[in-house]
Amino acid sequence: MIQGRSTWRTGGLAGVLGLMIAVSAPAQKPVAVQSFPAEVLAITVDVLVLDKDGRPVRNLTKDDFTVLEDGRTQTIVGFEPRDVAAAAATTSEPQSLPVVATNEAASTAPGRVLALVIDDLGISAVTASQLKPALENWIRTRAEPRDEMTIMTTSGDLWWSDTVARGREDLLAVLARVKGKKLAEPRSSGGMSAWEAYQIAAVQPDQDPQFTLSDGVPKFSGYSMMDRLLQLWFDQHLCTCPPMSDCQSEVRGCANQIRVAANDAHQRWSLRAQATLATLGNLSRSLSSIKGRKAILLVSEEFLEDNSLGSSTRDAIAALQRGNAAVYFLGALGLTGNSTFSVTQDRMPRPQDIMNIGIEQTTLAIAGAVALAEATGGTAITSSNDLASGLDRMALDASAYYLLGYQPEKPPDGKWHDLEVKVNRPGVKVRARRRYLAARPEDLARTAEVQKVRRPEQGKDKDEKLSKRPLSPSILTGSARGSLPLRLAAYVQDTNQVGQARVQIVVEIDNSRAQVDRTSTPWHGELDLTVLVAGLGRAPIVPLDERMKLSLEAKDVDNGWWLLQREVWLPPGVAQVRVFARDVLSKAEGVVTERLVVPDVDAPYLSTPIITDRTLPPLKPGEPSRLVPTARRSFGRQRPLFCQYEVFAFGGLALAGVPQLAASYTLQRPEGQVVSSGALTPIETNGYRAVRRITLPAAQLEEGPYQLEVHVEDRLAQRALNTRAAFVIEGGKAASVSEPSAPQ
Repeated sequence: MIQGRSTWRTGGLAGVLGLMIAVSAPAQKPVAVQSFPAEVLAITVDVLVLDKDGRPVRNLTKDDFTVLEDGRTQTIVGFEPRDVAAAAATTSEPQSLPVVATNEAASTAPGRVLALVIDDLGISAVTASQLKPALENWIRTRAEPRDEMTIMTTSGDLWWSDTVARGREDLLAVLARVKGKKLAEPRSSGGMSAWEAYQIAAVQPDQDPQFTLSDGVPKFSGYSMMDRLLQLWFDQHLCTCPPMSDCQSEVRGCANQIRVAANDAHQRWSLRAQATLATLGNLSRSLSSIKGRKAILLVSEEFLEDNSLGSSTRDAIAALQRGNAAVYFLGALGLTGNSTFSVTQDRMPRPQDIMNIGIEQTTLAIAGAVALAEATGGTAITSSNDLASGLDRMALDASAYYLLGYQPEKPPDGKWHDLEVKVNRPGVKVRARRRYLAARPEDLARTAEVQKVRRPEQGKDKDEKLSKRPLSPSILTGSARGSLPLRLAAYVQDTNQVGQARVQIVVEIDNSRAQVDRTSTPWHGELDLTVLVAGLGRAPIVPLDERMKLSLEAKDVDNGWWLLQREVWLPPGVAQVRVFARDVLSKAEGVVTERLVVPDVDAPYLSTPIITDRTLPPLKPGEPSRLVPTARRSFGRQRPLFCQYEVFAFGGLALAGVPQLAASYTLQRPEGQVVSSGALTPIETNGYRAVRRITLPAAQLEEGPYQLEVHVEDRLAQRALNTRAAFVIEGGKAASVSEPSAPQ
């Protein structure tokens, strides 16, 4: 028997990908905001080489490249050409067992890694309504099935990540929920733009404006931003001069009002910008575990090059560069077109301002995003209303590129270093990150601080120190990867009568990949386990995060799979259950994802069928044996095979003798051949539970896949319920599965 002692840490993932997270499970306590460290063992640079038509140049060798750090040539010790398109043409997508979520057969030909970050805080409702159809059409018609795509908003309201082959419709459903949340500046501020506010609040020095009076109204002739806004405010009657006045004091007072309004508007912009930068940085950290080029498309109406943001910008760029994530910027303002009018203006601006306003809208208001793109090896599309072109450019760049690695001459010093990549081919354009931050170990350690969590003990009340480990970023993107093989199954069970269903999470871990400390008896192992759950219209939660200390015997090691069972409570709707597991001693880790549909628990519904050949003795004499849910769907013929499901919220619930339930089943091969069936027969119930168990003829079944279809009639509620489950019969002996005991 494996004895386990777990350190529990449950709670929200606030700050990760810029999302605001709320814990749904009762009796689960939130923890501190987590941050992710990134180790720099060597410098890896992803390099994009384009021909004169903007197409990737293929078939280059290591000798074609030169890498310079701070002007000094470096020795390239790692070189790998990545050609996603060629891999797609020559490699078929591996087929996994039906229903089983596993990373055992993760694709040997991974697709492009694409992320779509929509700055909903910086996009108006009108822009969002024009934005979504173009992006939806691209995902529906141009995204490749093997692409790993993440969609998220800077507000944190929406997030989803999956391969396009499995999650295309879910990605589209999330995109359809995007709403523009940017509000027009109030009329009391004169409709001041973020650029105008930035100039007043942080750039231009205070000075006395020069003006003349015309019919008692000031006319400002200067070219400063203050002159422009003063003229606007007096034209809109936000400021006025009394009759027979020289207006000097009124102009000074109006200038002070403008400064106050500019400071307020600049503060609102700064908060939005910091949310965007945090989102980009955290997203890059989550993608850093994926080898190769990662492309992030940022869609927003504006993103200034604001020096007052300081460390927020530097930290985001450092994270993007460490993670080899290239930012592509798409200026969404091109959808509605630039204008010299704002919603609060009722007259044309001064002639000397018209050209400046055009430059501000097309160049200065997005200069910060352009700088992010240039610093990370991406590009910016700022003058086109063809949103699909931005995704096309990003996807094309991610299709073929080169990974170059070198070992810096000096140890990390905490400073920025310039990078330059040259290619000895005429007429080509090279895109790569231009700098990197040589983070020292103590710099990285500061990002991994974790707050202590208070956990009550049985009969005790004390503080317990947790291992200071951050939540792994690997759990947030992609669907299945890693060096630690995992299986995952999620079983919908009963309801808590307040609109949530109990979902049993079953995880199996290949213990042959785990490292065990055998220096003393019993042997010891250590596992990290994290469960993340997201909904199509809800930000993700982390209902479970724990470190398990295992006491092991020889029979528990190198002979099969460890089985772990946990529970979460979820509301109805489509959900995504993501599990991260790490063997602490070997550092092997894996990620696996399962899509789950939680039914309306206020109406009759069926539990997820449990198909298993594992049983435990009954709790009471006369009761049937207990079935053990597993995370595998491949079984041998040596043991009986069972299927069990339960009917919940049925008609006549809690009234003995009143419910009228009946069920049948059909077992068939994929081609439709029926091999076994059961007639429609009543389900016995005491008024509270309605359980049906089926014994499947495993010994008589041929090798291969099968599908079990279940039909239930709730005659009192006048409703029919159907479900299905798939499994495989194999010839060899199934791998053993052992179950760690509950945490003590």
